[in-house]
Amino acid sequence: MGSSFYVNGITTNQTNAIQSSVDSAATSAATATTKAAEASTSAATALSHKNAITGLTTATGSVGSSVAYNSGTGVLTVPIGATGATGSQGSTGNTGSTGADSTVAGPQGATGNTGPQGATGNTGPTGSQGPAGNTGSTGNTGSTGSQGPTGNTGPTGSQGATGNTGPTGANSTVAGPQGPAGSNGSGSGDILAANNLSDIASASTGRTNLGLAIGSDVQAYSSVLAGTTASYTSALNTKLNGVEASADATDTANVTAAGAVMDSEVTNLAQVKAFSSSDYATAAQGTLATNALPKAGGTLTGDIDGNGSKVLFANMYSAVSDLPSASTYHGMFAHVHSTGKGYFAHAGAWVPLANESNLTSTTTIANAALPKAGGTITGNLTRGGTVIADGSITDTGDFTLDVVGDISLDADGGDIRFKDAGTEFLQIFNNSTDAHIYNPVQDKDILFQGNDGGSTVTALTLDMSDAGAATFNNGVVIGGTTTSSGQVKVTGSSASAVAFSVGDTNTGFYNTGSNSIGLSINGSNKLIVNNSGSVGIGTTAPQRQLGIGTHGSSSSAEIAFGTTTSGTASLLFGDGTSGADLYRGYIQYQHNGDYMLFATNAAQRMRVDNVGVGITGELKATSYNETYAAVTASGGAVAFDCHAGNTFSHTMTAAVSSSAFNNPPASGTAYTMSVEIIQDSGASGYGFAWPSSVDWPAATAPTITATASAKDVFVFTTRDGGTTWYGFTAGQALG
Repeated sequence: MGSSFYVNGITTNQTNAIQSSVDSAATSAATATTKAAEASTSAATALSHKNAITGLTTATGSVGSSVAYNSGTGVLTVPIGATGATGSQGSTGNTGSTGADSTVAGPQGATGNTGPQGATGNTGPTGSQGPAGNTGSTGNTGSTGSQGPTGNTGPTGSQGATGNTGPTGANSTVAGPQGPAGSNGSGSGDILAANNLSDIASASTGRTNLGLAIGSDVQAYSSVLAGTTASYTSALNTKLNGVEASADATDTANVTAAGAVMDSEVTNLAQVKAFSSSDYATAAQGTLATNALPKAGGTLTGDIDGNGSKVLFANMYSAVSDLPSASTYHGMFAHVHSTGKGYFAHAGAWVPLANESNLTSTTTIANAALPKAGGTITGNLTRGGTVIADGSITDTGDFTLDVVGDISLDADGGDIRFKDAGTEFLQIFNNSTDAHIYNPVQDKDILFQGNDGGSTVTALTLDMSDAGAATFNNGVVIGGTTTSSGQVKVTGSSASAVAFSVGDTNTGFYNTGSNSIGLSINGSNKLIVNNSGSVGIGTTAPQRQLGIGTHGSSSSAEIAFGTTTSGTASLLFGDGTSGADLYRGYIQYQHNGDYMLFATNAAQRMRVDNVGVGITGELKATSYNETYAAVTASGGAVAFDCHAGNTFSHTMTAAVSSSAFNNPPASGTAYTMSVEIIQDSGASGYGFAWPSSVDWPAATAPTITATASAKDVFVFTTRDGGTTWYGFTAGQALG
C-alpha cells in the first residue's frame, strides 16, 4: 500500500476511502510514466521514418495491388482504383433562347424520351362543415301562465285567550222555573215533607213551619256579621259582659275608668287609653302633626286618590272681579255666578269657556253642533284661506300636508289626477294592479329632473309626440339583461366617450358617422362597420367587405385560426346554402398531418406538405413566359439572384473578376437559368470569371468572345441547392 495520512475529525470509513483514492492515483501516475516512455520511443521511430522518406517519389501501381514502399529507391507505389460505375443520365436542360438569325444552321439536338404518365392522385378529403351561424336574439317573454291550484288549507290556529266577563244582567221580574224536589232524607231527625217546607222561599213561613222564633231560637240576619269571618271568642265575651246594662257615653264607669272602651275627655294623643303614636303614624302620613295639611288650606305635595269617587272643589265666585290672580293660579278652573260662565287661568288672564249661549245665531241649539263622537258636517269647513267642502279642499295660497307617519292616497276609482288651474296634466292610475303614469295633454312630454351640483338637469325626456322616444341627458347604466322590441338610439358619441360602454367610458360601441358603428377599446377604434356593410379591423376605411389593417401604414395584418393538434382550419368559398355549395372552393390546413389543401368545385386540387407539392390532375400553366433581369457589375463582381428570375443578361464594361449564383432552391428541387454575356462595344476583350461551383464539360470554362458587342449565351442547372452547377454553352459570337 502506498503512503498513508490522517486528518482529525474524519471517520474511519472516510479515511479508508481517501486512502484508496490516493493509492489509485499513485498507480495511475506509474502507468502514465510508462506510457510516456513508450510515446517517446514511438516518436523517435517516426522521426527516423520521416527522414527515410524525405525524398519520397510516388508511382502508379496495377489495379488491385497493395501499397508498396522501396526504401532503397524512396518510391511509394499506390495502386489504381477500380473504374467507377457510369453516372446516370442528367436531366434534359431547358431549351435555350432563340439565337439571332444565322446563315449557318445549328446542329439538331437529340429528342428526349417521353416520360411515363404519372398516376392520378387520390381525391382529397371532403372539407369540414362550415361554422354554424350566430344564435338569433332571445324572443320576448311570454305572457303569464294561468293561476295554479289553491294550496292546502293550513293548520287551525291555537285557541285565543278567553274574553273578559260581560256585565251582570239587570234583575228580572220573572222568577225562574221551580227546580225539582229533592229526595227524602233518611235516619233520625230528618226533616220530612210532612213538615210542609214546600214554601221555603218565604223565610217567615219556613220559621213558622219549623217552630223557630227570632231572638230565642235563631239570631236575626246582620250585614256586619255576614261581612266578617272573625270568630266570637271568649275574650270578646268577657269584655262585653263588663259593659253595664243601658250604659252610654256619659257613664264614667264605662268611659273614663281605666280599661274603659272610650274616654270622652281626650285633649291629646297621650290621653287615648292603650293608644301609642305607632298606632296612627304611617310612612305616608308622617310621624308629626306638622306633616298634615292644615284645615285652612295649603300646598298638596302628593296626589289625591279618590279610588273611583269624585273630588269636588267649590271654586265659585260672585263676580269676575272676585277671581284670584290668574298668574298665581295658572291652570285653575273657576265659576263666576253672575256671568254663569266657567273660566280658565292661562298666561296671566282668565279665559272664559264657551257655553251654548256663545254659539252663533245659525247654530243656536246644541243639536246643531258636531258630536264629540263624530258626525257629518253639512256645510263647508273654513280655516283662513283653506276651505274643506264636499269632495274638495281649496286654498287661496299654499297647502301643506305634514304628518309624522306616512301619507296614503287610497282612491277606489283607481285614478289620481293632477291639475293646474283646472287643466289636467298628469294621471297616476291602476289597471289590473299595474301602475300607470299618463299625461293626458296631446303631444306633451314627461320629464324627469333633478339637482346636479346646484343646477337643474333633465335626466330623462319621454317625447310623446314621437311615440314616447326616451332621451337621456347623460350615460345609461344597465344591470342584468335588457330586452327591447323597439329602438335604442344614442347620438354624439366618440371612441373616447362611447355610447354603450362595457366597464369603462372609453370601451364599447359608438357612432362613427352616418349609418356606421365602431368598437372602441381604451379610447382607440378596433373595429368598424361602415354604411356599405364593410367591416374594418384595425382600420376605419376598409377597402373591401372585410379589411384588416390600414393600407400603407399597418406594419402587419394577420388572421389566426386556432385549433387542436388534430383539428382543421378552413377558408370556405360557397355559392349556395346547402351541401357542397357551401364550400365550392376552400383552403384547409390539416393539423393532424400538417399539410395544406386547396380545392375547387368542392374537390381537392393541390396538397402541400413537408415533402413538397402534390397536384391532383394535370398541371397547366396559363403563361410560359420566364422572368428576365439585366444584371450589372459592382467593383468587378456580378451576382445573379435566382429569386429575381431565370433569364439574365450582363453587358461588359470591365473585366469580371468574380461572380455568384445566389438564392438557389433547396436541395431536391431543380432550377435552370440562362445567362447572356454581351461584350463591350469597344472590343476590349474583357474576361469573365465564373463561380467555382460550375462544372463545365471537360472541366474547361469557355472563353468570352472578344468581338465588339458579341453575345455569348450559357445555360446553368442545379438540383442540390447550388452546391454544383452544370454549365453549358448554348451559343457564342451571336449577333
